[in-house]
Amino acid sequence: MKLMQTIRRTALRASLLSAACCMAALPMQAQYSGPAVGSNASENLPTVLTSDPSVLRPAKHDFTLSAGDLIALHVYSVTELSQTYRILPDGTVSLPLIGTINLAGLTTTQAETLIKNKLVDNGMLLHPLVSVSVMESPNQVAAVIGEVHIPGLVPVLGHRTLIEALAATGGLNATSSHVITITRPGLPAPITLDLGNDPAKSAYADIPIFGGDHIIVPRAGVVYTFGAFKSQTAFPLNNTTPLTLLQLCSLAGGIPFEASRNGTYIVRTVGTDRKEITVNMNRVISGKDPDPVLQPDDIVVIPTNEFKAALRAGGISTILTVLYAAQYAP
Repeated sequence: MKLMQTIRRTALRASLLSAACCMAALPMQAQYSGPAVGSNASENLPTVLTSDPSVLRPAKHDFTLSAGDLIALHVYSVTELSQTYRILPDGTVSLPLIGTINLAGLTTTQAETLIKNKLVDNGMLLHPLVSVSVMESPNQVAAVIGEVHIPGLVPVLGHRTLIEALAATGGLNATSSHVITITRPGLPAPITLDLGNDPAKSAYADIPIFGGDHIIVPRAGVVYTFGAFKSQTAFPLNNTTPLTLLQLCSLAGGIPFEASRNGTYIVRTVGTDRKEITVNMNRVISGKDPDPVLQPDDIVVIPTNEFKAALRAGGISTILTVLYAAQYAP
């Protein structure tokens, strides 16, 4: 009789331990077959930054005149012309010895050339020395839009840099990308800069800003963690380097004991469609499957294994209680 009870207790213990092992590692059939690190995947490709010094810091940037500007004209040895003038709403200005000329839309260099030619054509001077400078300009502003505290127009008359323009709008938001795009009149392509988190890199990207510039601060792409992660939050993506699933797990504090690794899946939105991509984390960790590259707005979900969660909640006492109950089972 005692022998039969001992056999039953031993068999019950074995079945309980076997069930625990099975529940801790349930097999999953579907596996992610996405890109590995360094592949030619289209997502999170490195941003091409502008590096041409002549574009970033031009030796000379001519100011474009417009209606309402107050200019100072100086003509060597001609005191009648050396005064300040306000450009009228129609873009013209009346100058002594010259008459009415249209300056709106001209750069300061072009305005100087026009005035020189007028003086020569009118027989006033053979080789006039002319300079035009801007004293006031209500129209010389840069537009800052996107993920800043107060988007709007920033005056840029005189010397103003990118960081100063951003500071005038209250600075970047927590969701701001550090890769800034600037569209500038006269340039065939936008200027792309990375402020980064390195002060040296930020200083390199702190370029002069001119009137007519449009500074665009995009929203940084984020991925979300949900489920058994130690940290359930949104993690920003870096525009210049990809973020993989294992890197995200590390940022989120690692994968806890109660996580169902093989039940991991990524919720991805493509257009108006949402799909789930199942990932076998054990195979990814062991290098048997590629480490998926995440896309903006991905939601990474690691379900909780209820049995493992119960064990963790109860600790070793839970296991001892189960084995103790099995020992006295009839």
